[in-house]
Amino acid sequence: MPAARKGYAASSGRVTGGVNIMPKRVHMLIRPDWWGQAACVGIGPSVFFDPAADAEEAAKAICARCAVAGPCLAWAIEQGFDVGILGGMNPGERRQAAAGLTAVT
Repeated sequence: MPAARKGYAASSGRVTGGVNIMPKRVHMLIRPDWWGQAACVGIGPSVFFDPAADAEEAAKAICARCAVAGPCLAWAIEQGFDVGILGGMNPGERRQAAAGLTAVT
């Protein structure tokens, strides 16, 4: 089994030439060390992956009170997740953050 990346649990993903070729959806199952401190622990994923506007607001409200929203956001951007609310942002907001753009409100 390949060595785990710093801050991540060991995975059973295949490594070829130093590159992990595990599908993105499987990366969601490899939880970073901080995961157990998240405000969403014990909350079903449907809240964070429901496309309805009211569900997005509910998910963001949970993230707003989360002690590890920052690491969660960084992890979601690093992993390239293009669905759901992670780290308090939807996919479009994460793309903007990753590109160094910020919305002024």
